[in-house]
Amino acid sequence: MNQRLPMWPYFALALSSGVIGAALLFYNLGSNVPPKEALHKFSGTVDKLSIIDDLSGVQTGFMKPMNSIHFTLEEGEEIFRYPSSWPGFTKIYEQLSFHVDVWVQRSDIGNGEPMVVFRLEQQVPENWIVP
Repeated sequence: MNQRLPMWPYFALALSSGVIGAALLFYNLGSNVPPKEALHKFSGTVDKLSIIDDLSGVQTGFMKPMNSIHFTLEEGEEIFRYPSSWPGFTKIYEQLSFHVDVWVQRSDIGNGEPMVVFRLEQQVPENWIVP
């Protein structure tokens, strides 16, 4: 009645979980904030805003841990990226509008990839009600 089951599926599951965890850790290691001298400021009014799945690169409507907010400024071609692992991710998506100042790493400018936002300041009208 007491059958012995093979153990290899459990080891395979543990190994695959470890590989996935290591890959996600490695993916987020480059999130260190650069010094102020290495940043460049862009200013403008927010134009387009979307949530992008970081793994597949497609637009999504779900707030998942591996998403980022991509937005553009009016009269600008640059795409800015605010990662979900950074503070205030859900608030940023709900309240990002009006005039903003964003700081990105100078080395990211012009490389064809969305630029990671390291600092964001937003100016809102005095009578604007925060949701």
